Order: sequence, then C-alpha cells, then structure tokens
Amino acid sequence: MAIVTIVGTSGMTVQVTVEGARMQTLASSYAQQILGAVATGDLSSVDLVAGGNNEPTGTNSLVQGVITTGGAFALSGNYTNLVIGAQGGAVDGAAQDTPVPPLSSPVTVNGAGMTGSSLSILAGNTAGVSFYAGSYDGKFVSTMGNNLFNAQGQKGDWTIATGDGDDTIIGSDGVNNIRAG
Repeated sequence: MAIVTIVGTSGMTVQVTVEGARMQTLASSYAQQILGAVATGDLSSVDLVAGGNNEPTGTNSLVQGVITTGGAFALSGNYTNLVIGAQGGAVDGAAQDTPVPPLSSPVTVNGAGMTGSSLSILAGNTAGVSFYAGSYDGKFVSTMGNNLFNAQGQKGDWTIATGDGDDTIIGSDGVNNIRAG
C-alpha cells in the first residue's frame, strides 16, 4: 500500500491510502491539482463536520471539502473537490509524510445540495464511503473499502473508479465511465 498526501485545512494534511498502480495514479492526479491551486493561491479548503455544512465563502476557483472522521455529511454550495481520508501531519512539517492509519469509520455524503457544475472526489476509507450525487458532472475515486455511489435519477456525466472491495454503483442518467476494482 502507498499513501498519497493531500493539502487539507488549517495547515494540516490528509492522507489517502491507495492500493495498486491505477489507484495511485488517480490519487496523485488529484493531489497535483490541489498543489497547483495552493501554488497559485487559488484554493479554499473547508473542514466538514457531521450533519449539514454552510456554503463555502470566497472566490477561489477550487473549493475543497475535507472529511477526516466518520459520520454523515451534507454538501451545499459550490464545492469543486472533496477529499475523505485520515488526518495527517502539518503541511511542510516533519510529520507531513509520516504514515498514519487509514480512516476506518464509515462516511456517508449527501451531495444533492452541491451547486457547482462538477465535483472531484478522492476517498480512502477502509470502512467505505456512501456518496449520493446531485445533478452535476464529476469524478468519484475511492481507493479501498466497500463503497456505494448512487446517482440514480440525476443528470450529469460521471467517471467512477474504485479499488479493492465490494462496491455498489448506480450511475446517473448521463454518461457513466465505471471502473470497479
């Protein structure tokens, strides 16, 4: 197993454990997108808490929601990215790349209130992620665990990739590119 480190919120990182070359490539691509936005000062990251969350504020083009605990979450507003993983060390700190155990509590995300046109999701959770999409395009990459992706009755085109685990994938009414692990 490998670990991909993502810039999180409040000067901290999020670690996503990945299994296999395909999952590592997809997770690394997500990490590079976030690093690019950090370099240009164009990233807003929001710690999400179980339950409902306020819409993010700011004018940055990348708005990332960050989940590092288990529970049920609701997205509303103009998020462009969502990362689900274990809380890592401080950005640029000595412990930034020190491995931590993967997130191991179930996470459920209701994305129906998301108002953006596209959402990119990277998740690494041994207990699995259940994601309920709204009518927008997106990418759902879950590197491990038993996952549920449900976009039934929603518009939008999705790319869905999962790692090892037993996954249930219900595509949208748009074009779905599914690569189950």
